[in-house]
Amino acid sequence: MNRKPIMILLSIGIASAVLISAAFGDGLLPVLGCFHDYNGNGALDSGEFGQCVTTPQGDLCMLDNIPCTETVTAAVCPGESVLNAVSDQCEHPVRYRCAGSGAIYQSLAECSGDCSPNADCAVFCPGSLTIRNNVCSADPTCTNGAYDQGADACIEETCPYGNAFACKQFNGETFCSEMSCAISWDIITNLGSAQGEDDIQDNGPVSDENICMGQIYIFTGKDRRCRTWGATIAFDDCCRGEDYLFGMAQCKEKEITLARLKGEGLCHYVGQYCSKEISLGFTDICVEESKSYCCFNSKLARIVQEQGRAQLSTFNGWGRSSRPNCRGLTPEEFQVLDFSQIDLSEWHGDIETKSQTEIQENLQQGVTDFYDRIGN
Repeated sequence: MNRKPIMILLSIGIASAVLISAAFGDGLLPVLGCFHDYNGNGALDSGEFGQCVTTPQGDLCMLDNIPCTETVTAAVCPGESVLNAVSDQCEHPVRYRCAGSGAIYQSLAECSGDCSPNADCAVFCPGSLTIRNNVCSADPTCTNGAYDQGADACIEETCPYGNAFACKQFNGETFCSEMSCAISWDIITNLGSAQGEDDIQDNGPVSDENICMGQIYIFTGKDRRCRTWGATIAFDDCCRGEDYLFGMAQCKEKEITLARLKGEGLCHYVGQYCSKEISLGFTDICVEESKSYCCFNSKLARIVQEQGRAQLSTFNGWGRSSRPNCRGLTPEEFQVLDFSQIDLSEWHGDIETKSQTEIQENLQQGVTDFYDRIGN
């Protein structure tokens, strides 16, 4: 079993978020997303995956998000200051204080005329106000929510799901979702063997006389896989026919090759399995399923393998869908096969069709050559 590190976005419960990226090994660009196992089947099905977007308040899951409820209240200004809607500041005229007596005056002239002995007057702002552009000012505060300069008031956004879920701004509106996008490290697990991991390789050891020194296999197959659904392929199907897959960027070249081999009747279907899953600690979620095949160099090889294995005790089917057994037949196994029990009609039909086609092509070429000679 192969494990690869990947950034996972987790939340509590069956609603979770995941960063699907090139760490899958599929050459995809990172896609920040979230999912919810609505039907509780432990798999990521179509309609259970949504994109996450980045907002000033953090990442927002776009799956099942809802608008927040807005409440508007007046801003609070300290003391006798008043909100200036232009400057968005609580403002109060400056005052002057006599250094000697501590008396407060509304104007410098009044302070200078009354303050003794040296008319030592200084600018003064009451309470928590500070001097700014010759005006006593302070930022407005809110009992609930935050001050909005456009509304010149306090706006409180609350999530209908509850206070535990933050409201986040997106496209001029505020939304919330039960699915959090808090980042932590986890792993994506690749289930099953890697494609071709158990394939018998060609060109084994040979003697000086060019004689094969290793095990000889007849009608050897190759392990081929395709992804039938999942988040890595946008919930499409890369196991369909070659014409359908052509030009689909999310499908790999080897999946398109497999589609061609299947169309030519060279492959035996082994099974379907979960090929990638996310472990959330309390549960595992399948995010991709694949199909496995054993493909051969000829239709005859596929037919003999399919029907011959049933006669041999040395084979136990085709292995597991997550680890298919596509090995060829040993000479000893091949010798004990009862070919009278193997139906080769499919292969014979191909031979007859091919022969008729070749006859027609040769006849047409002969006619063409005849007329060419007459014309000359």
